[in-house]
Amino acid sequence: MHLTNASINVYNPAEKKVKKRGKYTITHNMWDRGEFQHYLSNEYAHLGDDPYTDKIEPQIKEGVLASLLAVKDQMVHRDRSHALFGYDFMVDEDLNVWLIEVNCSPSMEYSSPTTERLCKQVLTELPRILLDGDHGREALDGPDTTGGFERIYN
Repeated sequence: MHLTNASINVYNPAEKKVKKRGKYTITHNMWDRGEFQHYLSNEYAHLGDDPYTDKIEPQIKEGVLASLLAVKDQMVHRDRSHALFGYDFMVDEDLNVWLIEVNCSPSMEYSSPTTERLCKQVLTELPRILLDGDHGREALDGPDTTGGFERIYN
């Protein structure tokens, strides 16, 4: 397999084609989390019901947390401002997760149906979390109030 950059690949006319990988369909060279989970559940059924939740997601959270803790002393705190980071991970055939890069200014371009849904979700939910009392801490502590966001460090 090869890696692609969605921000660059959007200019490739072949990128918009529907591709088949065995019995799986890949549109715009990208799967969303649900499609990836479906693939993993079928191809890695011997690892349990949901290899993504059981094996991959904890590694992603660990990578995000470790990267932020590693640079916390270099981060400049500014009142009334926030930063959005974009994380790129790679998953190998043994379902080990590898952090490729952290983007301090991730693209919010609707380059595919997947990124359109994700960007709309982020742009809708993130301001609500930030503005809901105590810089979002109340929203993140409440039940079912965060949409796709989850606090991974307290």
